[in-house]
Amino acid sequence: GDTVRWRDELAGAAAHLPDDAALVFGFAVADLRDESATGPVMSEMLRPVLAQLMDVPGCEADLVAAGRWAAVGVRPSRGVAGADLDPEIDVVVSGDWTRDAIEACALGLAKHQRGAAPDVTLTPSGAVTAISGGRESIWLAWIDDQTFAFSTRRDLDAPAMQARITGTSDGGPPPALAAMLDGVDRRAAVWFGGDVDGVRDSGDAVFGDGSGVRLAARLQ
Repeated sequence: GDTVRWRDELAGAAAHLPDDAALVFGFAVADLRDESATGPVMSEMLRPVLAQLMDVPGCEADLVAAGRWAAVGVRPSRGVAGADLDPEIDVVVSGDWTRDAIEACALGLAKHQRGAAPDVTLTPSGAVTAISGGRESIWLAWIDDQTFAFSTRRDLDAPAMQARITGTSDGGPPPALAAMLDGVDRRAAVWFGGDVDGVRDSGDAVFGDGSGVRLAARLQ
C-alpha cells in the first residue's frame, strides 16, 4: 500500500543528501501524523517550523497535512575566525502537493523575507527552480512531481542542485552517510544517525571528545 511505498522512498532519500552532513534524520511524516499517539505531537512540532513558509501571501499548501516523509541533513557551519553560524540544512521532502503550489509558497517566503526588494523572481529550468532577488537565491530541485530537495547553503548553483536530483549511482547513501547510517533501518518511522565528532564543540551542541562515536536510533 501507500505506507510501504512511502517507507521505501524514505529509505532511499539519503541518496539525495550531501556527503558532508554531520547529522541525518528521517521521518515518515504521514504515518506519525496519522497515529493517535504521535499525530498531535507531530503537528505541534511541525506547524511552528513551517508557519513562516505557509503564512505568506500566495501560499495555499498545508505542508503539515500533505507531507508524506522527510529526510534532513545538518552540517555545522563556521564563519570568519571560527565564529559559529546557523547550521547548514539540506532537506528532501515528499507530499501530496504540486510543484506550482510549493513554488508559490517559496516565492511568497522570499518576497516576505526581502521586504522592500522589488525584483524577486522565480525561474524554472527543467527540474531545478531558482528564486532570485537581492544577493542570494533559493533553489528547489524536483526529484519527481511531488518530491523536492532544498537547502540553506549559500554556495549552491543549478549544477549542484541537479546533482541532488541525480543522487548516487547505486541509489544508496553517499559513502560518509552510509558509514554513519550503518545498521540503521531507514524504513522505520523515525531514524537518525550522527557523527558526534562532526558536531563536537559546534553551535549549541558540545559532546566532549566524541572520537569515533556514531549515534543511531529508530522508532518502528
